Amino acid sequence: MEIVASGLTDVGLKREGNEDSYSLDDSLHLYIVADGMGGHLAGEVASQIAVDMINKSYRKWAEKETPEDELFGLP
Repeated sequence: MEIVASGLTDVGLKREGNEDSYSLDDSLHLYIVADGMGGHLAGEVASQIAVDMINKSYRKWAEKETPEDELFGLP
């Protein structure tokens, strides 16, 4: 199966600035969307930090081949 990914954000009709962030990493099969906190101060910063932290953490876990039960705990 082939997966093709692309990303696009739009400011929408109510806001002046776009606060959304996304990341596409085909090598890790990791695709992230973080919706900005519309109307709140630094919503664009919050969404970018979320994307960056998820990318950094996931890459570290993938490189170390961390077992799922260590990441998510046991049920």
